[in-house]
Amino acid sequence: MDLFEPMQDVYHYCSIPTFLEMIKNISKKGNDYYITFWASSIYAMNDPSEFNYGYSLLMKSLLPAIEKKIEIKDDNLKLSLLWKQIRNTKSLIEWDHHFLEALYESHQTPFIISFSKQKDFLPMWNAYSDKGKGICLCFSDYDWSYEHNEVQLLNNLHASDVTYNGIDASVEKVISKLYQEHYNRYKDITDMNKRIAEMTKTLATFTITASPYHKHEAYKYEDEARLIKFKDENHEVKYRTSKRGHIIPFIEVSIRLDYLNQVIVGPCCDSIATIRVLRSMLKKYGISRIEASQIPFREY
Repeated sequence: MDLFEPMQDVYHYCSIPTFLEMIKNISKKGNDYYITFWASSIYAMNDPSEFNYGYSLLMKSLLPAIEKKIEIKDDNLKLSLLWKQIRNTKSLIEWDHHFLEALYESHQTPFIISFSKQKDFLPMWNAYSDKGKGICLCFSDYDWSYEHNEVQLLNNLHASDVTYNGIDASVEKVISKLYQEHYNRYKDITDMNKRIAEMTKTLATFTITASPYHKHEAYKYEDEARLIKFKDENHEVKYRTSKRGHIIPFIEVSIRLDYLNQVIVGPCCDSIATIRVLRSMLKKYGISRIEASQIPFREY
């Protein structure tokens, strides 16, 4: 499992059954306790178009802009038009489907843990915490404010804010730099099949690098900061079911428990009874700040 150390306050909303599973899997390394999160496949997010949305921004906006900037004249060398060189591919839609499915089947698409920067926030309770009957986990001290760079974006575990309007500027800067480097490598390959293979590999890298940072503006209210995990040979993809019966691929990620500085009990919980039980459960880990939501809300 990877270890993640948070640095600014972020909030994870979940149901009580999910939290009990996380607590059940607490581990100890040296003197520190670690809570286990499930980083879920980006294809299992509540926005069914999410990864495709970021890919679409890449293909329709970012790549054409870069190709114009670095003056790629030959359409056969443009990643945004790569699909036209693939045999038996009749349309961009067909190419998109096969390309993205291939990334998914090979576990190259990212796994996500979602946090919000909004504390005790009614829309988040309603959407992600069993309609106010769950809890909110408050983690402190993670610096999400850095500007993306190549090392961070290509690392297999890192944190990032989500962009809801257009392309993230620092992601654009990194992809522009990488595009020039990759273009210089594949442009002189004379064997068409080898060149297409190299271009496809490059496009895959750009897709999994840029897509996780962008969501549809309808989700802007979430004010999301996310932990992004890429599978490597040391990690097993596991599977669980959602409450609606959907199968969700996930990877385990550990977060040091002492970064969990507060637990907020949802506005629709029996706060007195729930706080009493949680204090008893978490006392041995040094977590005593357990409070009720301040939002007046009830579920009919």
